[in-house]
Amino acid sequence: MKEGGTEFLLVPGPSGIGKTVLINELHKPLVKEKGYFISGKFMHLNKEIPYAPIIHAFQILLRQILSEGEASTAKWRSRLIEELDTYTAVIVNFIPEIKWLIGSQAEQSDLPPEGIHNRFRQAIRRFIGVFAKGDHPLVLFLDDLQWADSATLDLIHYLLINPNNQHLLIIGAYRDNEIFVGHPFEAMLERLKQEKVQITKIPIHPLTKKHIKEWVSETLSLTKMDTSYVEKLVYHITQGNPFFIVQLFQSFHDEGVIGYHQDTAEWRIDTVALKQISMSDSIIDFILKRMGKLPIHTIKILQLASCFGNQFDLKSLVTISEKSYHEVADNLWHGLEEGLVLPLDASYKWIYPNEDISLLDKHPPTYRFLHDKVQQAFYTSLSKTEREAYHLMIGLQLLNNYTKKEREAYIFDIVNHLNLSRNLLSRQKQLELVEWNWKAGEKAKYRAATDAALHYFHIGYELLSDVKWKEQYYAITYKIMIGLGEAQYLNQQFDLAENTLNETLHYATSIQDKLRIYDLKITLYTHIHQVEKATEAGLEGLQLINWNFKRNPSKYDITKEYLLTKLALKRKERHLLNLPEVANKTVHSMMRTLINTNAPTYHVNQNLATILMLRALRLTLKHGDMDVTALVYNNYALMMSVGLTIMMQATTLQI
Repeated sequence: MKEGGTEFLLVPGPSGIGKTVLINELHKPLVKEKGYFISGKFMHLNKEIPYAPIIHAFQILLRQILSEGEASTAKWRSRLIEELDTYTAVIVNFIPEIKWLIGSQAEQSDLPPEGIHNRFRQAIRRFIGVFAKGDHPLVLFLDDLQWADSATLDLIHYLLINPNNQHLLIIGAYRDNEIFVGHPFEAMLERLKQEKVQITKIPIHPLTKKHIKEWVSETLSLTKMDTSYVEKLVYHITQGNPFFIVQLFQSFHDEGVIGYHQDTAEWRIDTVALKQISMSDSIIDFILKRMGKLPIHTIKILQLASCFGNQFDLKSLVTISEKSYHEVADNLWHGLEEGLVLPLDASYKWIYPNEDISLLDKHPPTYRFLHDKVQQAFYTSLSKTEREAYHLMIGLQLLNNYTKKEREAYIFDIVNHLNLSRNLLSRQKQLELVEWNWKAGEKAKYRAATDAALHYFHIGYELLSDVKWKEQYYAITYKIMIGLGEAQYLNQQFDLAENTLNETLHYATSIQDKLRIYDLKITLYTHIHQVEKATEAGLEGLQLINWNFKRNPSKYDITKEYLLTKLALKRKERHLLNLPEVANKTVHSMMRTLINTNAPTYHVNQNLATILMLRALRLTLKHGDMDVTALVYNNYALMMSVGLTIMMQATTLQI
């Protein structure tokens, strides 16, 4: 990695086998090389939040950079602005915290769906390249890849096949027993193999009976016969999983089955009590027994915490439970004592009844569950109704606590909780949730997270149900349907996308709304190589404004359009660089549709494509520049350089 290149290291193994512990040992040699080690973890409950672990990892890195002093901060600020160049706005949208370093950026220009996807991936590659240098290589560790969203997997694939001499090591840990044929992660690995990308694997296997026998023999003072029984029992219940073995011995200790004898300085086991334990018990049974011993108020607060995922903070629990910091911290303490919950900082020790609330609000203690299995055990111990009620409380509280600006940053968290509890919302709140799903879908789309975008748009579509296309809900219905059609297209659901766009076109009321749909249909049909349908869609759209083009124009028609364009150019040739921007939105939409129609038309009828291109240039000279005008100039220059002789011959025809 230090010599350059992007490498992919995978550590497969079942849950609790020690993958994360092994990978975290990389910290030590990396620090010696002045490298950065950042990590993120996929959450089962947060699969709809695109790129969440990568965002978290780089948020930590940015905080680390900001803590390195003003000189270091200035160096990174300069390097980020220089290397990101025009992609700064994309990265700010991806990781808002980067504004701490480079400040706010201008909004990014609009692009077709595939253009957004490509721009986003190039921006991320540049961003990572800033940190992945020879003098400070970067290690990105992503845990629990079996729960990765498709957008993150697509980004990993893109980074690996476009290394660009970066000094980057991507490490992925995943539960191989949860990966099956057709799983998104398995599909990504298959693509990488076909593209000859080297993948290094370090599989972690369970402990064997021999290992467990050595563990038991070295730890407990037992006869050979008792050692054999303990070894068999432990292996049968844990299947050699180290995490489960530790949990099992913890349960044995809690129940008095094993204990430390001070007089002999030995660990001893009550073999009678041990042999009463059923061989049919699973490790989950033992974890549930430990949960069952907790006070009821501790169980309740940890059930609430489980709805946040694997990690949570004290402030969130205080806000939702409507209890004091001291009361919630006291409730959590029993979970800490049992080892079911772990603190992530030392501040959890100093929560007193008269503690300064403002300080706790700014820097609340954070915790995580001992393991995903523990979090899932608390979560599944709730009934469906209880889970929905908790998610509703969390979602509404997030809405109330965040400012309008903050809501945009935490849109996925808010919407995911409210979506999980949408059946409990009033009809009015459900219709408000449609708007929130549209915002989440748009944000996911601009992050090139097409699966997540489709998920949010589809829920918005379902929530509209009986009010869809009613006059007072036209605006939100149109937005959801456009988003849904785009997302279906991006997820290769072409027939569904066509149906969605046709329905939207049927109900669209303004010329602008209709032209946008025609633009999407042109993109859709061009992508699936139905260029005749793409051309026809464009020409139909242009007829809305009485621009009627012959389907099979003659050379005479080309000559006429060419001469009119030359005349317009002669009048404006000194002012091309000073043309105003198109201000009229309808004209803007018309010109966009005209330009979009040109590409597929070239494969259908080159005479017609030439006329469309010339008309687009003439209208640019008349109305002004727009974001795709460069393509118009480029096409005209190409035509003049390649087809000048033909055009000159055309001008000599008898008119």
